[in-house]
Amino acid sequence: HLKGGGIIAIKGVGGYHLVCDAANDAAVQRLRARKRRPDKPLAVMFPLAGDDGLDAMRTCLDLDETTAAAILDPARPIVLARKRSDFSLSRFLAPGLGELGVFLPYSPLHHQLLQAYGKPIVATSGNVSGEPVITDNAEAQDRLDKVADAFLHHDRPIVRPADDPVIRLMAGAARTIRLGRGI
Repeated sequence: HLKGGGIIAIKGVGGYHLVCDAANDAAVQRLRARKRRPDKPLAVMFPLAGDDGLDAMRTCLDLDETTAAAILDPARPIVLARKRSDFSLSRFLAPGLGELGVFLPYSPLHHQLLQAYGKPIVATSGNVSGEPVITDNAEAQDRLDKVADAFLHHDRPIVRPADDPVIRLMAGAARTIRLGRGI
């Protein structure tokens, strides 16, 4: 589904993510329309690559030492990183902005998915804007039916719904701007 431009709802640790190919303009625009999120930036999950795991990110982002350390934090937060001038992902991810929210896989399911796909994916909260985090398989199937083309559920219950944390570099230090899973 991802290779064909599909949108998949994936059950994670703290809720569902809606994912699509981060380089596919049509898929990103379709996700924005279905999720009713026309302007807000979308986060991108990258596969681990290279000795420190960040080589895939370095192909389209400028990562300084502090940003790289924040991305590699065990909590796996979303970190706002500067886009390179030759940015190769969809221009609809963070329109008009010089930075992109990026993170690494943090669960075995995410690791397997990114390893098999081998390319960055949009990974945004699996709910329509303004609605609460979805944790139940049947509820996800019902509420995301018009958003996702396919679903990847599992039978492990989500006990504590949680958003992904967000970190921004300010005054040379990594600062939390949204608390969430792991932080």
